[in-house]
Amino acid sequence: MSGDVKCPLSCSYCFALQPNYVPQDTVDAALKEAATFGKNSSLLVQPCCDSEIFARPDDGMKILFLLSELGHSISISTKMALSDHMIRGLAEINGRLDKIGALLSVTISIPKIYNLRKYELGTCSIDDRIINLEKLAREGIHTVSAIRPVLPDLSAKEAKDIVDVCRPWCSNFVDGPFYTRRSKYLKSHAAQERTTKIEWLSNDRKDWLVIDNAATRLALKEYILDHPELRFFDGNIQAVEAALSSKTCPLKSS
Repeated sequence: MSGDVKCPLSCSYCFALQPNYVPQDTVDAALKEAATFGKNSSLLVQPCCDSEIFARPDDGMKILFLLSELGHSISISTKMALSDHMIRGLAEINGRLDKIGALLSVTISIPKIYNLRKYELGTCSIDDRIINLEKLAREGIHTVSAIRPVLPDLSAKEAKDIVDVCRPWCSNFVDGPFYTRRSKYLKSHAAQERTTKIEWLSNDRKDWLVIDNAATRLALKEYILDHPELRFFDGNIQAVEAALSSKTCPLKSS
């Protein structure tokens, strides 16, 4: 489910900014589709997954309140600072969902903590993202820290440092490869490159580059697994499913 408003952020690694990317369904279309399932706490809805849901905070909160009325679990991701007013709204939504065995999961995207502005403009600071995690945790809202995409210049040390600044408030982590059409990212970094067709990224016949910083991803996963209180997941769906395992039947994604 994508946003109806063009994302105002300027993240140079974002697949949605690259040539021939096909936007996903609009929020209105996705809301109508989600409504056809009736109230179903085992359905997971992921709004604005190729944009920033809080680019316009009031609109983002309105979308979430509308979704919560449908009775589905909700997973969102953000790079924006969350005000106390927004946190209270998210807590209210989570409370509604909790009563029916569903939940709200908020992913905080932290692909870098050093030289972040090399890749992102218009996003909030690392300090604000950690404050987001703290505020959400204090309200009992499920959180995920996304070290994603794993960029070519992300070292194993920096990846571990990200885990360490998040872990006081978040125990769930995901990562992911870097999809691009721009081979310039490979010039100065020892990352592995392969090409593939990715249906959800493009409707043309061209291959995308998948730049896989395999050494850092492996070190990151091993570091997380070495700490019993932390959990590593292949993606957000798996993280939410684990949180819901004692509440609902197996999760379905929409």
